[in-house]
Amino acid sequence: MERFKLFSERNASDKTNDVYEYELVPKRLRIQLMHIFDEYITDLDFSVHFWSAVVRSIKKEFGVFDLPGRGPRTSVMTFLLEEDDPETIDTIDLIFHLINKSIISLNKSNPNGFNNYSKDQDRAIAHELNRCIKEANYRFKQNNFGYEIIDGQLIKIENQMIHRETIKPAIQLLFDEGFETASNEFLQAHEHYRKGEYTDAIVDAGRAFESTMKIICDKKNYPYSQKDTANALINKLVTNNLLPSNLQNHFNHLWNTLSCGLPTIRNSNGGHGQGVHENQVPESLVNFSINLAASNIVFLVKLYKESSN
Repeated sequence: MERFKLFSERNASDKTNDVYEYELVPKRLRIQLMHIFDEYITDLDFSVHFWSAVVRSIKKEFGVFDLPGRGPRTSVMTFLLEEDDPETIDTIDLIFHLINKSIISLNKSNPNGFNNYSKDQDRAIAHELNRCIKEANYRFKQNNFGYEIIDGQLIKIENQMIHRETIKPAIQLLFDEGFETASNEFLQAHEHYRKGEYTDAIVDAGRAFESTMKIICDKKNYPYSQKDTANALINKLVTNNLLPSNLQNHFNHLWNTLSCGLPTIRNSNGGHGQGVHENQVPESLVNFSINLAASNIVFLVKLYKESSN
């Protein structure tokens, strides 16, 4: 039988600059997870069965005979609350691995169901377990905890391609190259995103993009006005030959991306007053805006570095 690999076995530590925390589990998040489990794992028979399975798995994986606490649920909660961070991350990973296995089992076409439950009862339990995963992912983001539950495993956000190839390089480049204003605004965009303040996140992503261009203009002594829009700033970079002329066709497409991408999103959703009714900005749009800003920032700063060599 294939053994389930714990999180710490699947991932090596990486301490490079990032907007997320990967090694510390805040006490607030530990307590929130306990409340989440209590809210969504409510069926008595299933709860006893599930937490007993978690206890057995923890004892086997951590090589211990017993866990402190009276009863399987209390034992797991005590372990989750009191263990050191690496063991707690592994425990969270293990719990959601078993939750995912339970969802798959409950959704299978089994005429007897769990403990002879009806299929509707099985589906109801599975529905609550899916809600448990969804809220846990929200709380991870809220606490700056750099993981997401995907297919029953904790996955480092930094291991996702867009984050690895755009977000982290943008942070590193801004930090290394003296773009402090843009760096602060970009990190603030992530802070707003983490808190669910989506409109403000788009605004700060746009500000970071514009500040990057203004700082480049300052460093290269290109004349511009502090009131210049993103389109005007892009035009300054083009007219001052920061973009190579022999790649004009390529950069025409880039121009369209820079001119019609993030600034348009920002003007439509974040840059103007909303009147009486607040616009509901979808999370997917915020992700797109921040990723687009990061891609543009990385590109612009690399162009600046190449032109300065």
